[in-house]
Amino acid sequence: MVDDLLRALVGEERRQVLARLRSEHPTAAVRTGELLTNAGAEERIRLRHSLLPVLAEADLVCWDRERDLVSRGPEFDAALPFLDLIEERESDSTTRNLPA
Repeated sequence: MVDDLLRALVGEERRQVLARLRSEHPTAAVRTGELLTNAGAEERIRLRHSLLPVLAEADLVCWDRERDLVSRGPEFDAALPFLDLIEERESDSTTRNLPA
């Protein structure tokens, strides 16, 4: 379980999908086209064939392919502390790299 969770969190786009779902009501379902900002054709293909399958396999999302909807999966809450930590580290890294 932990390995699946950590593997699923690798990659900014996967974390962006989870952050988008986090911003919604816990029971809300989001259309796949609304999960990534500024997604072109290549990103939409990668979303359907790479990103969402990994997130669904780790039970972080529930993906209804027929209705083209994604919602929080049964293990979604387990990812939240890791997302917080990653976001904090990325924010610290960005702050440290700013010119004085």
